[in-house]
Amino acid sequence: GAITTVDLGTLKSSGAASTSITNALAGNVAGIIGMQQSGAPGEVSNFWIRGISTFGANANALILVDGFERSMNELNIEDIESFSVLKDASATAIYGSRGANGVVMITSKRGVEGAGKVTVNANWAVQNATKVPDMLNAAQYAALSNDMLSNNDDNTNPYWADPSLLGAGTNWLDEMLRTGVKQSYSVSYSGGTEKAHYYVSGGFLDQSGIVESVNYRRFNFQANSDAQVNKWLKFTTNLTFSTDVKEGGSYSIGDAMKALPTQPVKNEDGSWSGPGQEAQWYGSIRNPIGTLHMMTNETKGYNFLANITGEITFTKWLKLKSTFGYDAKFWFADNFTPAYNWKPNPVEESSRYKSDNKSFTYLWDNYFVFDHTFARKHRVGVMAGSSAQWNNYDYLNAQKNIFMFDNIHEMDNGEKMYSLGGSQSDWALLSLMARLNYSYEDKYLLTATVRRDGSSRFGKNNRWGTFPSVSLAWRISQENWFPKDNNFLMNDLKLRVGYGVTGNQEIGNYGFVASYNTGVYPFGNNNSTALVSTTLSNPNIHWEEVRQTNFGVDMSLFNSRVNLSLDAYIKKTADM
Repeated sequence: GAITTVDLGTLKSSGAASTSITNALAGNVAGIIGMQQSGAPGEVSNFWIRGISTFGANANALILVDGFERSMNELNIEDIESFSVLKDASATAIYGSRGANGVVMITSKRGVEGAGKVTVNANWAVQNATKVPDMLNAAQYAALSNDMLSNNDDNTNPYWADPSLLGAGTNWLDEMLRTGVKQSYSVSYSGGTEKAHYYVSGGFLDQSGIVESVNYRRFNFQANSDAQVNKWLKFTTNLTFSTDVKEGGSYSIGDAMKALPTQPVKNEDGSWSGPGQEAQWYGSIRNPIGTLHMMTNETKGYNFLANITGEITFTKWLKLKSTFGYDAKFWFADNFTPAYNWKPNPVEESSRYKSDNKSFTYLWDNYFVFDHTFARKHRVGVMAGSSAQWNNYDYLNAQKNIFMFDNIHEMDNGEKMYSLGGSQSDWALLSLMARLNYSYEDKYLLTATVRRDGSSRFGKNNRWGTFPSVSLAWRISQENWFPKDNNFLMNDLKLRVGYGVTGNQEIGNYGFVASYNTGVYPFGNNNSTALVSTTLSNPNIHWEEVRQTNFGVDMSLFNSRVNLSLDAYIKKTADM
């Protein structure tokens, strides 16, 4: 299939890796689009392979770290050994519904035999906004305002009769933006013996955004180990913990551009300034720097991932692998808005909003691996097994208004309950899979895969989907007639063709059944509770399918100094 392996050294040497792994991959691998949802530090990124393949479901690629789904934001690049990007359906079919949008396989570092080794890494970088638009100063804006109002036969501002007296005024973008500083540090210790290896690391990232009061901090811990208990039994474990904190006020770059330069940041008494009563003279934009500092927004996240793999070797050519994984995520949002006499629209009630979220995912994979060469020419590899995955998510949020003191705003002290909500949901996925690899003298290659997925997100009539794929390859450079004395120019040449179908289940939970909420309405002199329909049932909702045909050529030139892969593909999404 179409697979690209990324050299980690090249990735680190690119400046983008110091700010975003997603952006670094997008700049080094053809066919990848990486885009942060915003420019804030620690913001989640969208990651698309070969374009956006769907509109009604999640279009992001599957990110797997040592076989388990992770977010790029949780990763410390110093703990990564290699990246592989799986692009076409033939390569991703074994991952079934999870791999419909492509797969990024990340292998973390592990210990090697030898004495213990300590590695220390430090990185420091600065960030600045680029191409910041030039804004009118106070004198220029006042002159423009006078011209516009005069041309419309409206009264001009008498305080701006001589605009030159206003001077430069306030550049709100300059007040809001700053130089962002990013620093990261990591320490690792690794080593091992002939039968056991270990790798332990810790990392810290601190990044201040280019907007005042926006900050991001992250701590990482990773522990990987493996042990060959005896000739037929091996255990591998991975343990990862990360925690991060996002801080930021309420801000808008657009408001900073629309706020008038004739308005100061603060009044003479130290209070935050605001536009006057005449909107045609002073505008209606609330002080963008005041809200940035007065309104607080903090999100704390905690991520814990643990997995253990047992490998039983029956013979040299037959193994059984069983993996159990547990992934726990907790994140807490906390927002506070104080009461303040903002101009032109005051905030009359202080308010605090809190949200607690928990997500638990369990994964159990079991599969047999057969790999044997017959008659020194025919190599056959077979993988067959099952995968079971279950997730439970629940949340609770509340908002209280009116606090006596802005510096003491615990939820118990709020006088008015504004809102209270919460819910929980589950989803499960059961999969059966098989893959055949055949190679004749490493010249003629065949890969065939079939996977059958059953998802709880569909009704019982459409719960199961079958997703096959097949690929063929011809390594021309292995033919006897291929010129062997031309190795310096081209020492490897392979043609590939493949076709496959993958499914997508990322549509949210319970779409096939009707959903209801309770509501309260007046009935006579009393309030009554009613059951209100929010969505209608859709028992016919079914798997979205991505069908992809791929043609490719791989070649190695100049004694493997230059490697080139060319791919052409047709990608079609059906039943969106």
